[in-house]
Amino acid sequence: YIAPSLCGTGDSGCDQHARIMPDDTDTVPLIFALHCLGCTAQSMMHLTSSIADPYHSVMVIPEGIQSSWNAGKYCCGHALSNQIDDIGFLNEIAATLEADLDGLISRTAMYGVGWSNGGYMATYAMSMFRAIAPISGHIYNVEQDIAPPLVSSDLSTTTGIFMHHSRNDQFVQMTGCCTDPNMPHCCCGISESSPDTCTSAEAVLHSWATTINGCDKDKSTTTISHEDSNTGVSCQTIQGEGCQANSTICIHSMEGHFNQPSFE
Repeated sequence: YIAPSLCGTGDSGCDQHARIMPDDTDTVPLIFALHCLGCTAQSMMHLTSSIADPYHSVMVIPEGIQSSWNAGKYCCGHALSNQIDDIGFLNEIAATLEADLDGLISRTAMYGVGWSNGGYMATYAMSMFRAIAPISGHIYNVEQDIAPPLVSSDLSTTTGIFMHHSRNDQFVQMTGCCTDPNMPHCCCGISESSPDTCTSAEAVLHSWATTINGCDKDKSTTTISHEDSNTGVSCQTIQGEGCQANSTICIHSMEGHFNQPSFE
């Protein structure tokens, strides 16, 4: 579904995609699916049949200016270089849909899934979402680089996280993106604008668990919550005292940047 007020003008118009059930009377989840750098909304369309439809959710698949998202100072492309207000864009979509769909969705039940540049965007915009699933891309410094409103000292806002990363990702390194010449660099200028010291995906998860989700660093443990040797996936979840939301990472062995043969 594309709200008429968001279509704008011009020859391209808007493609209309609607799967909103007329008999849905309860509030349903609203999921944003954010594409990678150089991709279009089409790259995320398969999620409508695999996630939105079977789980009775409204899925929003927006498209960034010149196929990019401004996810803060690290990533990526035209949107970052021109300081496009993508936080404002996503918020405008959410507000418009909430009004148009009149009670079907609630902004208190919004979720974000993002791939690569979209993963950076989902973590950057975490304050919008109840939970996020960044795939092959995430903010490194959780305390400093999340978009306003920043993390509050009283942890009044938590955001569950379900990260996915592959050990052989050559575009966004699992060991982190940084300017350290002794570490492998990331694509798309990410390393050049990143900190001197690399922060691994696992370290980001631990920082997220304590800084965002309230886990007591000294009274929480990391457990294997899922393991599949056939597909080479191992998931770790941080649990313990004070944890107010889920913090999980799934580490894949050989999925690269999840684009071979396709993100689907």
